[in-house]
Amino acid sequence: MKRRFSAAFFLGIILGLGGETLLLSKTAAARFSDNLRKDFRVLFFMPEKSLPQTLLSAQKSVDEIPGTQSSILISPEKALSILKKEDPELAQNLSFLPTNPIEPIIEATLNKEGLLSFQSWMSQAAARQKWTEMRYQPEELKSILRLGLYLRFLNVALTALLCLSSLLLILGVLFPLMVFSKRSPHKMIELLSLSAKTFGICLLGVCLGGIFSAAFAWPLGRAVEWWGWPTLLTQAIFIVPTALSGAILCVW
Repeated sequence: MKRRFSAAFFLGIILGLGGETLLLSKTAAARFSDNLRKDFRVLFFMPEKSLPQTLLSAQKSVDEIPGTQSSILISPEKALSILKKEDPELAQNLSFLPTNPIEPIIEATLNKEGLLSFQSWMSQAAARQKWTEMRYQPEELKSILRLGLYLRFLNVALTALLCLSSLLLILGVLFPLMVFSKRSPHKMIELLSLSAKTFGICLLGVCLGGIFSAAFAWPLGRAVEWWGWPTLLTQAIFIVPTALSGAILCVW
């Protein structure tokens, strides 16, 4: 009996440590991906002497592309004021020129669909207007798409863990009901009582394993702005089925 309880406790620690690590990784990757997506911009440079009507028409054409989340029109004056805040030395050098050399800019942000079909989005944008130049950060785009793949993998891993836990839970409940309910009710009650005790011990192990994983991640959570912790509901959805499946494995 002690060996059974010990096995349930250590199995719970392993499941809690591994599962909590998956949850933390998924949450952090999702937050980081959202921050990168919000920060990602595509800049369209217009000819310097474009008329206001032309600029508004160009902005509207960008907004009409499927996958565009929003766009803003940045005038040369506004661009220069932004440059003064971000790079005062360069702005000061530009102030000695007789005219403002900065071109009008349309700054576009994309939603998830636009990012996933980015090449198609860029082709449509290039076909709608004669731009002086189109700029974006390719490395940032690659990071966003790679994080999307990592998130899918983590979602699959967590879903598989929950499905396995649910399957074990169903089998662990149905089997004693089918085998012992008619033949030996006393045996069924005894088995369910043992399962309940084992579940409590396994639940303790899962919680401790989760605490260990969170403790290892705590310094990173305090140092990184985009870090996020799983919600209590998400934790409960993971902890309870995992502890039940670990208890059933140890009982059977």
